[in-house]
Amino acid sequence: HQVFLGLSSTPTWDLVEGSWGYRAVEKTALDLYKYGSSRDFGVAAKGTFDEAGRVGYHVMVGNGSGTKGETNEGKKFMGALSLRPVDGLVLQVYGDFDDRPGATDRTTLQGFAAFEGERGRLGVQYAHQTREREGEADLELDVASVWGVVELSERVRALARWDRLIDPVPDGAKISYVSLDPTDQGNFVLLGLDVAVAERFHLIPNVEFVTYDEDDGTPRDADVFLRTTFSITF
Repeated sequence: HQVFLGLSSTPTWDLVEGSWGYRAVEKTALDLYKYGSSRDFGVAAKGTFDEAGRVGYHVMVGNGSGTKGETNEGKKFMGALSLRPVDGLVLQVYGDFDDRPGATDRTTLQGFAAFEGERGRLGVQYAHQTREREGEADLELDVASVWGVVELSERVRALARWDRLIDPVPDGAKISYVSLDPTDQGNFVLLGLDVAVAERFHLIPNVEFVTYDEDDGTPRDADVFLRTTFSITF
């Protein structure tokens, strides 16, 4: 069991990001679409309930302001429970409540499952967030994400990911490098190739597609982002 005081990682996508394994290429869904924060200032505890480490937990009470200073008296309560029933398989449920000023509280629920084998891994994530709004109906947001990583050779891996934007992303226009339409549902697709040039140096050419649902029966053009990621581990 570990206890953290001060600034530390949140349970929101700590396990999910580790399973995805390609933060250098792209953030995980809740991170990318601004459903929460990877860090917060507060008190956290994490560990396992058994010696085999098959049942784990990660809980936190934070300011809800991420890496910024505290902005209100409310706190954010976060908790995750994970289960590893067999080797290679991990399941997790997560929930949080963010006590924000006025009638703007937020609640998030998330389910996650991943399997890792000898030649690759597969992950599935589904999240729902409710955002209260002053004088308006609550905003209900859902997003699903599926990814896979396959080892093609000793030095080459293929990675693919599909995010289904079941609801529009309210903060989509604030994503500086992959700006999304905040008013329409759609799909986010990532395809890449991880080439290990050296033990600690990886070259990862990748492409991202963003497509939107038809508006009044009229197809919309897709956004395409061609990139190359250089990953160096020190």
